[in-house]
Amino acid sequence: MNSPPPPPEERPALRALLRQPDFLRLWLVGAFANAMRWLELLASGLFAYEVTGSALAVTGVVAARQLPQLFLGAFAGAVSEAVDRKLIVMLALLVPASVSTVLATLATTGHLQLWHVALGNLAAGTMWATEMSTRRRMVGEAAGPLIIPAIALDSATNAATRMIGPLLGGFAFQWLGMKGAYTVTALVQFAGAFAMAGLVYHQVTRRLMIARIPADIVDGLRLARTRPMILLVFGVTVVTNAFAFSYTGSTSRRPWSDFWLPPSRPARCWAAR
Repeated sequence: MNSPPPPPEERPALRALLRQPDFLRLWLVGAFANAMRWLELLASGLFAYEVTGSALAVTGVVAARQLPQLFLGAFAGAVSEAVDRKLIVMLALLVPASVSTVLATLATTGHLQLWHVALGNLAAGTMWATEMSTRRRMVGEAAGPLIIPAIALDSATNAATRMIGPLLGGFAFQWLGMKGAYTVTALVQFAGAFAMAGLVYHQVTRRLMIARIPADIVDGLRLARTRPMILLVFGVTVVTNAFAFSYTGSTSRRPWSDFWLPPSRPARCWAAR
């Protein structure tokens, strides 16, 4: 069933947002970059199963991409207060693009191994951990008084990339192989970094004190304890990610291994989840 159109009062807000060059640039860069991240995630899982036939290898490769968000997300938030967020976003595009270039080269020459892919996922995932504290925050700043529809649109787009990215990943893996999949993600992320270079962004930074970061995180947790709504969001987030999405890595192998279907079929299953 088709979703109802947005209320009339919301349409002018969306049109106004899309007429703001800074917001439009940040939104599109995020959409394309996140689609490429999910593309790589599925392609790496398919490659792991093709090479090893092991579900454990698949989940290990996928976990290497996701774990940095668990351990580094809070630190990234503290660092983004002291380092130019535009620079962080550009690095979060350039580093994974460079990694994808190396992996595409290894795949082209026939030297790509599973540990290369796992290490590449770890490096790219480390940069992905900065997404919420940098680009997403910049989206809200660029939107100004339209911050609520801006974050809603960006969140909906991010959810859509979870469908589009794996679909592209399955088809890219089937038709182009790992060299094609990594070439596509490298080109798109290099283009995103180039687009970010043209963004005019001013940020008041504070001095970066590494020793102070744990204390800042503790202060944030103390504040969260006093806000029931924040605690509720934390709880829902933990439960959802721990139990609802825990099968993500295994979905890249089930239809392929059980029914001998082409890699594009697991992509459709992942996109539909």
